[in-house]
Amino acid sequence: MNIIIHKFKNFHFFHSIKFKIILFVLGFISIIFTVYSFLQPTTIVEESIDNKIVQSTSFEYKANIIPNILYPDGGTIDPGITILPKITESILIHIKSSVSVNQPVEIDHNNQVKLVIKAKELWQKEIPLTSIGQASLTETPENETLLLNDEYKIDLESIISFIESVEEETGISVSSYQLNIVPNLSGVINYNSNEIPLNSEAYINFEYTTNNIKFVESNEVLEEETLINKTVIPQYFQLISLNIPYPLLRVFFSVLSFGIILYFLLYIQNKLKHRRKSISEATKIDKKYTKRFINVKEKVNTLNKSMLKIESMKALMQIVDEKDLPIFRFHDGIKNTTMYFLIDDQYIYSYDANNYIGYNKDNNAKYSTKGQEFSYVPKT
Repeated sequence: MNIIIHKFKNFHFFHSIKFKIILFVLGFISIIFTVYSFLQPTTIVEESIDNKIVQSTSFEYKANIIPNILYPDGGTIDPGITILPKITESILIHIKSSVSVNQPVEIDHNNQVKLVIKAKELWQKEIPLTSIGQASLTETPENETLLLNDEYKIDLESIISFIESVEEETGISVSSYQLNIVPNLSGVINYNSNEIPLNSEAYINFEYTTNNIKFVESNEVLEEETLINKTVIPQYFQLISLNIPYPLLRVFFSVLSFGIILYFLLYIQNKLKHRRKSISEATKIDKKYTKRFINVKEKVNTLNKSMLKIESMKALMQIVDEKDLPIFRFHDGIKNTTMYFLIDDQYIYSYDANNYIGYNKDNNAKYSTKGQEFSYVPKT
């Protein structure tokens, strides 16, 4: 930067206030654009629905009853919540499980429908159920895949006979038994790089006692998963017909701002340096030691003491500190010099500082004596 300033030294415009104002305004605008570019995202992510996958599992049940006083014709009925074991031959369970999608997927799956008999916390028995056929269907939508659509038969006579045999052999009986029908669906749905496991938490639960079988609960599944497609879009700063990427904008204005700031820092540094050079030696000394000086109006009488001129103000201050004496200051308006001195029993120690700006004193000196006076003689 100093080299650049030196090259333009002979061009008056680059030293003018007008140039500095233009540069200051340009730097201010550059800093604003730098901050603005860093506050803007370089990219944005657009999200769109790529696929929507819905898993569902539902249950329906009916009772197959023998002719009785309540139902003379017998047959298959909707029993409601309570089933009467004494007039019921079997329970028919319809299980429907499907996957609906917006986009085609691949499904790897299998199932093993089981009846689980539980005697509270004492024991449980799993019995595989075999499908007795698929249920009749209305037209299946194109975007729906059936995983399971079968009917299963629970023979109450064999179930009751099994429970009674366990009670007889173990000597343990409970007031009620849980009858859980579980589809045990397993597998995954594959779509692009996504693998979605099939929900296997569906079941239907009945409670069996000697007098009735009561429907307890049905944990049906309706699970929806939305797959999002993310698109990364670069962002640009539009300048007329130009589209400038924000990373490039950041670099450009950051460098420009740094260069202008560096220019003004160097300019201020040079000004301060020049200002320091424009101060006289006496002014510098006065600013540094002003609290330690005692100002006198008349020049000291040197007839009774030897005058010892000191080579530097620093050396004079060392003598002041060593001897613990006051230091005096006398300004000679005619010669435009300032004399700093201290007095002890034998000598007057003094240092003369010039008040002319830009005055340089040769510090390489030696001393000679003539009688009782020491004088400053420049080195030759």
